[in-house]
Amino acid sequence: KDVDGKSSPKPYSKTYANYRASLGRQTKVVDLSLTGNLMNSIRTVTKGTEVVITIQEDKKKLDDIQKRHSGKLERTVLTLSEEEEKIANELSAKLILEDLKTIFNAK
Repeated sequence: KDVDGKSSPKPYSKTYANYRASLGRQTKVVDLSLTGNLMNSIRTVTKGTEVVITIQEDKKKLDDIQKRHSGKLERTVLTLSEEEEKIANELSAKLILEDLKTIFNAK
């Protein structure tokens, strides 16, 4: 299960598992890594106070996917622990203070 308690991906179909095996890829765990294109297209985007991990492809393809699957593609795949969140907040506050000092000292 993922961090939201949703079911893990379904196992590979027999046909697709055979195809992956013929390419020398593992077939036991759904890992979304046949060609490496998915991993190479992952980008992070800041959305308000959240950081969103997204897949960036060709703009036309991405627009088409979003139209066809609006609201269906968003899924939480990881979260920060309380300690990681504390560290991120402290670092963010430090960076903001440094920026403010730079802005006000420059005047």
